Amino acid sequence: MTLSNSQYHDIMRQYEDIRLKNYRISSEREDEADRLIPELAKIREEMASLTASRVRSLLYEEKDGEGKSVPDPAIQKIRKISDQKKALLIRHGYPPDWLDPVYDCPDCRDTGYIGHDKCHCFIDKIRDLLYDQSNLKAILDRENFNNFRTDYYPDHLPGEESSPRENIEQILRASFEFIRSFDQDPPPRRNNLLIYGSAGTGKSFLSHCIADALLKQGHSVLYLSSYRLFEILADSTFGREKPGSAHSSLIFSCDLLIIDDLGTEMTNSFVNSSLFTCLNERLQARRATIINTNLSLEQINKTYSERIFSRLMEAYIPLHILGDDIRLKMALSSLDESGESML
Repeated sequence: MTLSNSQYHDIMRQYEDIRLKNYRISSEREDEADRLIPELAKIREEMASLTASRVRSLLYEEKDGEGKSVPDPAIQKIRKISDQKKALLIRHGYPPDWLDPVYDCPDCRDTGYIGHDKCHCFIDKIRDLLYDQSNLKAILDRENFNNFRTDYYPDHLPGEESSPRENIEQILRASFEFIRSFDQDPPPRRNNLLIYGSAGTGKSFLSHCIADALLKQGHSVLYLSSYRLFEILADSTFGREKPGSAHSSLIFSCDLLIIDDLGTEMTNSFVNSSLFTCLNERLQARRATIINTNLSLEQINKTYSERIFSRLMEAYIPLHILGDDIRLKMALSSLDESGESML
């Protein structure tokens, strides 16, 4: 993900706070050590003098008759005094590195960069930012592909020609393909998902799994209920958006937008217009969208405008999840595993 300027500056401010915190820790350690070990003041003065001498020698490096650099005696003295300081600290019960600079990340020394490359700790901060921004941070610890169970879907369901379990296994394969091709350039013609089925069949769970996989790859994901989506768009349209809110821009700029429970909102001309604009702009920007809904394709066609339904049929892969309400099955399974009685 390419960070926005505000996101980048937020992370760099975190590093400033870390450096300030560690500077205070170092200062407190020095004050304590100087108070309890008076000899350290003399060692520090000698070290400062030798360091200055070493800098001068580097600027005016001496050469011998063969043009080779003359060894600088200050180096040996610096090492000797450093060893004396460590021995002094150990003698007074401190670790030998007690007065060394303090870093949260020694690799980049709390700068975020190693040379011109982002440090692994910077990448971790980006990932944390993406999870925070997604509105899914807490739930993804539980709802991910590692915890997705196909055994909740029966081999046969009255009234259904297809096996719900075979159906969900096909949908999982389509979901993995969606993740695999997410970075494809140009993206597939249908790089969006329309996940529909009756309540409780695992639509939200599946979209959480996909979100988790893409967040781990460093993609930005935003998860919103349909009610919250239109609330944010209304606030932005009518000038009610709170200062500092980034949601309205994220709706259009995030790598993956997940709209949950489409059809539960109150449908009107504003909702139809806003939904078409959202879907259309994301299609034009080649940004992926997942829509979860309890509505059938026929109900979607009746509820929303013809333009919206046309966009969905043209650019979305429809995934119809079959089966009963598995939320109850999961709840019962959880109680059985915990040994609690249902009576």
